[in-house]
Amino acid sequence: MGLVGGAIAEQIPSAYYSYGISIGILVYLVSFYIARYGWFRKLERDQISKLYTTGLAVYVGLFLFSWILLFTLSVV
Repeated sequence: MGLVGGAIAEQIPSAYYSYGISIGILVYLVSFYIARYGWFRKLERDQISKLYTTGLAVYVGLFLFSWILLFTLSVV
C-alpha cells in the first residue's frame, strides 16, 4: 500500500507537497481499517498493536521511497 500511495502522491503537481502527504495518510487509514475489520479480527490485542506499529514504519518507508523515486524519475 505504501507503493500505491507513493505512486498516487507523485501524480499531484510538485508545488503541493501537503496534498501528497495527505494522500499518504488517507491510503494508510484505508488500509488500516481494511486490516482491522478484515484480517485481524481473530488476533489478540497485543499482537495487533505490534503489527500496527511495525506496519506503520514499513508503510512510511515505502511511501517515501516510492514517492521520491518516482518524482526523481519523472524529472529526468
